[in-house]
Amino acid sequence: MLGYGAGTLENRSYLLPIFQIPRLLYTAIIRPTMTYGSSIWAIGDTEKGPKSLPRSLQKVQAAYLRKITGGYKRTAIALLEKEANVPPLQLYIEATAIQRALKERNYSVTKYTKTCLSRLWKGPRAP
Repeated sequence: MLGYGAGTLENRSYLLPIFQIPRLLYTAIIRPTMTYGSSIWAIGDTEKGPKSLPRSLQKVQAAYLRKITGGYKRTAIALLEKEANVPPLQLYIEATAIQRALKERNYSVTKYTKTCLSRLWKGPRAP
C-alpha cells in the first residue's frame, strides 16, 4: 500500500504521496536557498551560461536527487534529474536570471539609470 502524508487540516482535505514530499522539500526550500542570488553571481559571458557552476552546488543537488529517487552513487545525474522531474541546476539558475532581468527591466530606477548613462556617454568629452 502506498503511504500518504496527511495535511494538518482537521478534515484532511489534501494528501501528498510520500515520494513527492522529499522532492517538494528540495524544490521549495533547499534549491532556492543554495541558489540565492544566483541571478547576480552566475552571469557569464559564455553561451552555456555560468562559466563554472560551483562543484559544491552540483554535489548537493546530486546527493538530494539520489535521496529523492533512491538512485545509486554511479547513476548518471541527468537520469536522476529526469526521474525526479527536476531541471538541471544550470538551467534553473539561467531561468532565474532571465526572470529577474525581465522583471527589473520595467523598474523606474533601471530606466533612470539608463537615461543618466546615455546622457553621460553622449555628453561633451574632454580633449
